[in-house]
Amino acid sequence: MRKKTTPKLRIKNLPRFLTFSAMSLIILVIITMSLFFLMNKMAEAFNTQKQILQTSSANSSDPNAAKTETVISNNQQNAKTETKPQVTDDDPLADIKARLRSGDTAGIKVVFLTFDDGPSENTGALLDILNEYDAKGTFFTTLHDNDNAKAMYRRIVDEGHTLANHTSSHDYGLYSNPEAFFADVEELDQFQKSITGQKETSHVFRFPGGSTNSNEACVQGIV
Repeated sequence: MRKKTTPKLRIKNLPRFLTFSAMSLIILVIITMSLFFLMNKMAEAFNTQKQILQTSSANSSDPNAAKTETVISNNQQNAKTETKPQVTDDDPLADIKARLRSGDTAGIKVVFLTFDDGPSENTGALLDILNEYDAKGTFFTTLHDNDNAKAMYRRIVDEGHTLANHTSSHDYGLYSNPEAFFADVEELDQFQKSITGQKETSHVFRFPGGSTNSNEACVQGIV
């Protein structure tokens, strides 16, 4: 007689079953972690709101806190008022001038007046016109060693204009010799300081004929 054998339990498509089980376990872990993270965030938000309410309650019960805030606000307002440029009623351009002096050029069309190669016999009249309109200019001068020119150098500085450097000799030939070029620039710097009494010049420079006429060494040395 044949012995009866107990049939073995077989799972069809075992690899697919194992894959499904693993994915289910991963999804369950992700859901659990997400719930845990969400609960922590809700607890933090609740604690933050509680602290805000406690702080607000403490401030409302402290009369000195309100006074302190009022004092700070008033001080800030006073500071803004004090820094506002003073404007006079008799000059229609006073507001614009005050803004320019404070560095506020937003929405303002600005023209910079520059004058080259002086001082000349016309510089005095030019300064008179600028003063009449309360305008300022930048004077790119060369070296003129005579009494009238020296007086003009001083007037340019004393009347609030910018005295700038346009080389001592205005000689284009200097561009071929950078050492001679820099010496020429320095000569005018020293001359301007000796005439005007300035300890430092404006350090504003304009190349004779424009920088495109110069060579790279001269341009880089000035820049």
